[in-house]
Amino acid sequence: MKRPGMLQNLSVLLALGLLLAVSGSASAAILSFGCQGQLDDRQIIFNRDGLYVVTGKAPAGKSKPFTADTVGDTISALKQGKGSYTEFGPDSVDGLDETPIQFSLIDADKKTQKVVFTQTSSKRISHKHRMICGRDEDTDLFRNTYRYERNGEPAQDVKMQCFYYQLSTRGGRKGCD
Repeated sequence: MKRPGMLQNLSVLLALGLLLAVSGSASAAILSFGCQGQLDDRQIIFNRDGLYVVTGKAPAGKSKPFTADTVGDTISALKQGKGSYTEFGPDSVDGLDETPIQFSLIDADKKTQKVVFTQTSSKRISHKHRMICGRDEDTDLFRNTYRYERNGEPAQDVKMQCFYYQLSTRGGRKGCD
């Protein structure tokens, strides 16, 4: 009696394997965003992975215009020990689409500290669109103002430079293969 069940399982596995082999060239979309700005004597930097509050100035890099790479380069320099910072984790992974954007940290005393960013204004500075091997690439730069609220501190406005980067899937279009 066990044979028909084994044959049925084998046929299901074979069908799944065939389906995976036929759909072999699946592509994933890429989404990236981040912001940085100055609040009093602190540099505020965030992306989808977390919030970084830098005491004093952020690590000095090459003098260049703000781009999507600027935030990532600064965070990488911080993690390599080039600056004193506090790191907060994101409360969700929805990113800039969620309002307000929230980050949290459990400190040494096991107390949760929260930071909340509520966008109060936004102005698109630039937009760039191009096709890369059948995929749409969009890069937007913004100047946003956020209401910054942290446990125990009065709310303050912080002006930030932000980017939003998206590289789509091919969606059935021919690529560069």
